[in-house]
Amino acid sequence: MASNLDPQRLLARMGINRVVTKVSSIFRASTSFAYPERFSAPLGAKKCLSPDINLLLTSNPAAYLQPQYRDQIDLRRLTRIYQWTDPTLDENAVFEPQRENFVKFVQDPNKWVESLPSAILDRVEVAGWGWFGPNPDDLKQEAIKRLPQVLEVIESMIETNCRFEAYQAEVQAIAQLGISFHEWLQLAPSDEVKPDGTDLMYIRPLAKVAAGVL
Repeated sequence: MASNLDPQRLLARMGINRVVTKVSSIFRASTSFAYPERFSAPLGAKKCLSPDINLLLTSNPAAYLQPQYRDQIDLRRLTRIYQWTDPTLDENAVFEPQRENFVKFVQDPNKWVESLPSAILDRVEVAGWGWFGPNPDDLKQEAIKRLPQVLEVIESMIETNCRFEAYQAEVQAIAQLGISFHEWLQLAPSDEVKPDGTDLMYIRPLAKVAAGVL
């Protein structure tokens, strides 16, 4: 019986390579110097990836809060995932809906197992007895083993999206400053003393100004 789910394999099974390619295309279009009117347009990556993340959270996200994950998954990790789509949520707002969800999970875990996407669990991967294949308990145990790795994949997808958003903001700043990428790389914080010894750099997007560092 398989006990591990390789993250890269999971991404491939979900077609995430296709999704990332699509996100890359959105990024290139939204930051093209030939289309400055698009600078204010949203990246679109979040909308592109949200359905896949919801799929990996499963039909009952409370499954990620089972007691056996005490040292692996906590409410803070799950909250950060939900905050990606709604920054106003806190741990209480995320936890409250899971109270009822967890009751449902305990009452009928087989229903949850049956709803799992093949990207997380495919029946043919789980060994069973004779011609009948794996029983519901076998499937449940295998799914439970895989959830920590699935959560890591979700976090990786969100991190990738955040990187794209940061790249977009950087290209927008370069265009608004009217400088080359080489000049952008030369920008550095001033020699003034900063609070707590941090390096801060303030950029003012002034038209045709080579540098707007304060």
